[in-house]
Amino acid sequence: FLHTYVDEDCFGADGVFHDRYFPGLREWLEKKGYSVTTVPVIFNIKRSYSSAWKWFRKSEKKFINPYRYYRISDYLFAIKESWRQLRIPDISIMLDCMDVTNLFKEEQKYRAFGDIGTLLYYRLPKRLSGAGFRIDIVIAEYENMINGKLLILGFRNYLPSVKIVGFQHGALYPFLLCNFVTQGEAEFAPLPDRVVCNGEFFREILVREGLPENLAVAGPALRYAYLWDSGIGNALWKEKIIDIFVPLPMMVS
Repeated sequence: FLHTYVDEDCFGADGVFHDRYFPGLREWLEKKGYSVTTVPVIFNIKRSYSSAWKWFRKSEKKFINPYRYYRISDYLFAIKESWRQLRIPDISIMLDCMDVTNLFKEEQKYRAFGDIGTLLYYRLPKRLSGAGFRIDIVIAEYENMINGKLLILGFRNYLPSVKIVGFQHGALYPFLLCNFVTQGEAEFAPLPDRVVCNGEFFREILVREGLPENLAVAGPALRYAYLWDSGIGNALWKEKIIDIFVPLPMMVS
């Protein structure tokens, strides 16, 4: 299973799906004999959600709409867990000498029922198993965010034999704190069985910040492979004419 985020540019005019996070990986796995199914997370699209899912259904590749498998009990579970977030013990939260309790309370209320879809991920492995899916490996983007954690927890609980591989796909920034696992958190946090990092440089950063060294390996920079296909860029690189590092915003907005 591939878990990937999908924006408008992923819908090719030729009917071909362009995976922004794992370009070429599906084809490589299929050549190895795997049957590959993608679980797309749709965001930042110009078309309607219904037309997006219609596009996936017409594709010759396999895509899964998780919402086709959830049951009423799953939604009730997500609502119950969202309600529990509002009942977190009422304690004072201090940051150095500053009381930030009210700030956290407002964020708590704002987020309480905003992650229903994410909470449903915990039940997805159970529903897929019940629908007859047999899964060997799950490959997902690794950012240590809530949705990834819920997906890992679901597989650990309902399909513990499945191997989970996280792909650290992009650049790392010091203040994007969710990307980093402290040594204390690593003792109990839901983590993949293996984290394939976007090169040795980023592996060193994650390990230095607390990710267990035995989980992290250096891998390919899949998202940036297209740079080597650029005639001009490739020529400049070979001739050592120019070195450019351009960090771009993650969202158009």
